Amino acid sequence: MFSKAKRDKSDDRQLPDFEDQRSMTADQSMTRRADAKSSARSKPARTAPTGVPSLISADMVIRGEVRSEGEVQFDGEIDGDIYAKGLVIGEGATVRGEVIAEKVKVAGTVEGRVRATRVELTASSIVKGDIIHTALMIEAGARFEGSCRHSDDPLNDSAPATPAELPAPSDERVLAATPAPNAPREREAKLREAAPLRRDAAAAPASEEKPADMQQMRQTGGKALAQKANLR
Repeated sequence: MFSKAKRDKSDDRQLPDFEDQRSMTADQSMTRRADAKSSARSKPARTAPTGVPSLISADMVIRGEVRSEGEVQFDGEIDGDIYAKGLVIGEGATVRGEVIAEKVKVAGTVEGRVRATRVELTASSIVKGDIIHTALMIEAGARFEGSCRHSDDPLNDSAPATPAELPAPSDERVLAATPAPNAPREREAKLREAAPLRRDAAAAPASEEKPADMQQMRQTGGKALAQKANLR
């Protein structure tokens, strides 16, 4: 009897211990879940772009636009627009679309409009489109087919670039721009036209002088005959 009662008492003491363990396990799992949620919420925000540019290699062909908040080194081919803070279009790269960035350096081919605060065209660049810029530098050898226009805010300036209007040419400018005729041929033609006039002018006094000479000779001859008659 004593042993049985003792055993029952021991069993009564063990039951609360088992329930405590279960409650502790549940508390720990809830604590872990709460920690996981808090860590998920406290994840750091997207960091700002570093100074290392994003590289798009020469074997990349993109159909669509590219957007970046940092620097981009583009060496591939794209049919679409590019938006970036800084953009370098490498030699051999091709962009068929609009380029919008704070700084743009072009060494490849761009077929579209360029809007940037600073635009640099290297000697190997080919740009077929308008450029809206605050500062523009073009190296010798660069090929540029389009219009360029200065803007204080080119990133938000979407108006097309128009060529500068030139003043209407004056009559003096038109005369100065008219090519002169062939001077030697014109001089020769004038000489040919003037030659008969000169011959006529030279011949006219001779014809007029001849009658006067004949009349004078006749008069002198008549006087001589009269003198001879008087002498006789």
